[in-house]
Amino acid sequence: MKTKTFKTNLFPILLPILFCCGVFIPEARAATINAVSCSQADVQSAINSAGDGGTVTVPTGNCNWSGTININKQRLTIQGAGVGQTIITSSDQLFSTVGESANGLRVTAIEFRNCVQCFYFDGSGSPKEATKNFRIDQCKFKDVYVAFETDGEATGVLDHNVFEDSYGTRIYGSNSASATFPFTMGTSNAVFFEDNTIDMISTCQPHFIASNSGARYVLRHNTFNLTKTGCGWLDTIDAHGHCEVAGRGSFTWEVYNNVFNTPNESNDIRLMHFRGGQGLVYGNSASGRTTINISLNEYAYCSPPCVESCSSYPCKDQINHTYIWNNAQIWLWDSCENAIQKGRDYYETQMPGYTPYTYPHPLVGGTDSPPSPPKNIRIR
Repeated sequence: MKTKTFKTNLFPILLPILFCCGVFIPEARAATINAVSCSQADVQSAINSAGDGGTVTVPTGNCNWSGTININKQRLTIQGAGVGQTIITSSDQLFSTVGESANGLRVTAIEFRNCVQCFYFDGSGSPKEATKNFRIDQCKFKDVYVAFETDGEATGVLDHNVFEDSYGTRIYGSNSASATFPFTMGTSNAVFFEDNTIDMISTCQPHFIASNSGARYVLRHNTFNLTKTGCGWLDTIDAHGHCEVAGRGSFTWEVYNNVFNTPNESNDIRLMHFRGGQGLVYGNSASGRTTINISLNEYAYCSPPCVESCSSYPCKDQINHTYIWNNAQIWLWDSCENAIQKGRDYYETQMPGYTPYTYPHPLVGGTDSPPSPPKNIRIR
């Protein structure tokens, strides 16, 4: 006797069970959500509705914000309609993250104006860990007090942005008490700034970048147009030492292949002022006139008062294992020769064995334009 085989379509039966059990949740969470407007309330609502790996689109508009949006989603993308299209103005802090709650965050194609802090990545734990693998790109920062600040060991890239009359960034690192020099250079363990345009046209900003507390940054392939005159002393690229804080000074800085355009008239500009840490500077070029191109200093030894003084070598977190070479029309000044000595603490030769980290940064992925308009949009 032949046994009869029954073929049953179980999908209609299993679908409600699978949905309830969460099998389809990852796909739902990755949906694109279109904020109704660029208002803070609508953007906050869209972010609340988004899940890990999702995209929030912010439409064309000119909106004023008051207060901060805290982001705690992984691999979230916040995408505007483009510079000059999506404009957010605020005198407050705009976006913040805590620890690694927003790893993989991307913010693109938005213009920011007047904010005190556009982005703040706050570290947590000991040593402090902050947002990893972030990308901020295709944005404009105009008349901003601080565009980006981190207090913890963050990693990621800011690329293809325009900074107009804005203080670009303050980088505070992990402040690890146990970390020791020398560090390995040319790795992804840093905050990268690449292919940005920095215009100082109407106002005077003390720095574009400043660092402390175990910070590590890489500044490469950027163009600086420093046309504003009469500003007094400016340290466009800066790295603080132990002198300025009760903790650690800057850890590493890599500054290469940047272009600095300055006025032809006399101006009190220090293009680069390094007061602590380990670094390398090469392949940069400058035009116009500056008072000092590259300055090496140790405030605890040469220019007190500080959190503590230093009277014998080596000073804590002072300039060390530093290499400076091949910078066109850029000259070096060591203003603290008693503490910082050529051939011991710094060298005017190429760093042996050094290979720069992959360019463009892998997070950029070879693209210099905002992503395509999203599909499967849900309105929130």
